[in-house]
Amino acid sequence: MKKIFIFGAGGTGQRVEELIKNKYEIIGYVDNDPTKWGIQIKEIKVYKPSVLTEIEFDYIVLGTLMGYEEIQEQLIDLNIPASKIKADYVELSVNSRILFLKRFSQIAYQEQMPGAVAEAGVFRGEFAKEINYYFSDRSLYLFDTFDGFNQDDIKYEQEASLVTANYMKNLSEKTVLDKMSDKERVTICKGYFPETAIALNLDIPFCFVNLDMDLYKPTYEGLAYFYPRMCTGGCILIHDYFSGAYPNVKRAIKDYEQQEKILLAKLPIGDDISIAIIKI
Repeated sequence: MKKIFIFGAGGTGQRVEELIKNKYEIIGYVDNDPTKWGIQIKEIKVYKPSVLTEIEFDYIVLGTLMGYEEIQEQLIDLNIPASKIKADYVELSVNSRILFLKRFSQIAYQEQMPGAVAEAGVFRGEFAKEINYYFSDRSLYLFDTFDGFNQDDIKYEQEASLVTANYMKNLSEKTVLDKMSDKERVTICKGYFPETAIALNLDIPFCFVNLDMDLYKPTYEGLAYFYPRMCTGGCILIHDYFSGAYPNVKRAIKDYEQQEKILLAKLPIGDDISIAIIKI
């Protein structure tokens, strides 16, 4: 049986482990987050990336959707042969989301849906650039702290036993903006959501929104802010709904439904992690 490492000890990596555990001998997880080094996830140890130069293995399977292209470059820099790097699972997931966005944008234009587009939880802007491309004539609002998770939100997650990870995302607004094909239509909204959205005082509808904020409170607030503002037929795409590592996302949606006494139209999109909520 081939020996492998899984790069990424979060929700995606753990789903990959479930898929391939009967096919490979899993030596361990590898992760760039130092707070995870040394811990065990279902008896599988998490190592720092340098372990890949110390222990022999057959393949390293990518198990993270965040910056997976940069991780491939990181592995090449560690002199890992490209033939040993398997990115099939994450590429399928990423490409499925982009294809969904492409096809939904076609429907939006055919149906003449009005409104702007937005993303809350931008990270490095990889999906935002696709939104900007496929909705090329729409204003795009990008919401993020650009300084990692809010500490109060992390504290809430830990107290509610929702997640164990406590990591920060070091981001750059310029890096994100440089990826946009039409920068003139992009508004960077830096700060804590939903305060940044409320401050804009927007009186416009939205036809497409991507929520990728991982944590309970931002996800709930994102849904509470955008859903009433969606045009009929508009779509809110929510990442991590099927993630076992972030049950907060599913809980936030359920709580919103209970609070508003509605049943949202939720559809999986085929990437094994996201759902689309359609405004009826």
